[in-house]
Amino acid sequence: TLVGKVDPATGSSSMIDGPFAEAEFQQPWWLLFDENEEGQKILYAGEPSKALRKINLNLEEVSTVVTNGQGGFRSFQTMTFGNSRDTMFFADDNGQDNRSMPVIHYSLRNESYRKVYPYILDRCGYSCAAHPEGTFFYNTYFNAAMMKARGQFNIETQQWDRKQLYNLVDNNSQHTYMIMHPNGDYAYIMGYNSILKAVYDRKTQELLRPTVHVGKQFEGGYVDAPGTGAKFTTLRQGVFVKNEEYVKAGKSDVYDFYVCDVDNHCIRLVTPEGQVSTFAGRGSYSVDGEVKGYIDGDLRLEARFNKPSGIAYDEKEATFYVADMDNKRIRYITVE
Repeated sequence: TLVGKVDPATGSSSMIDGPFAEAEFQQPWWLLFDENEEGQKILYAGEPSKALRKINLNLEEVSTVVTNGQGGFRSFQTMTFGNSRDTMFFADDNGQDNRSMPVIHYSLRNESYRKVYPYILDRCGYSCAAHPEGTFFYNTYFNAAMMKARGQFNIETQQWDRKQLYNLVDNNSQHTYMIMHPNGDYAYIMGYNSILKAVYDRKTQELLRPTVHVGKQFEGGYVDAPGTGAKFTTLRQGVFVKNEEYVKAGKSDVYDFYVCDVDNHCIRLVTPEGQVSTFAGRGSYSVDGEVKGYIDGDLRLEARFNKPSGIAYDEKEATFYVADMDNKRIRYITVE
């Protein structure tokens, strides 16, 4: 456990800033790792519909960057860095099935991310991702549509406008979450009990219609297996991590994918070839058969989570950070 004070008697907490020993979270569920201009390591934690929190790992203190109301969000959801990492973009569940309100907002590093500006008006959405070459994508809730920002030129307004590329599943709206591959070769899309893979076409600068990479669509469960033999329940944030063994072997894709399986209370590992295993969580079964809980220790024999939702990685320190949502804490995993 890194940080997150919880009342031991009631299990309650609030949003309280301060040193690690006193800081509290209510619902941490999306993480971004960063290093600031002073070389300090920062972990940004999004609390949905509440606030963007800043965890300074060097100073061991937590502060609030912007609240839902200050940012002008209807219901702040997730965030991502732009390709140059000088801009942070936010997805907003604006509650609309029209294009009258912002779905994507942004803030700037040189303003310490404290001022938030509207960027794209569209139907409500939950995630967004920037391609290394600068193209920007986001999902909407309705039909889980894949949208490209500045995707087509509007002759009437003489401005670049959003472009709908496709619906992930027609007539089946869904909360979906998107993570871009570090090289920009493809994006993984978490939704419908599966991970979809959308390849990036560098000529059109668009994400092609995805195919199922792992998981059985529309069928929840918990199974470690290759490809569509694997089962997940509720997938949320994931992170790509370079595997040096793949580099030595000369593989074309050298990144594994670690993803939060929220309702299975664990972190799953997905290889480029589509092999799924459990990386952390579900240890030390209790007499009642529960696999959730709050236990630090060996990744598979002891450790337990309660709805882990966000994950980030510090490549230099080989350390994972996990937003353990219902435990109201930030946990960490060090790979030795």
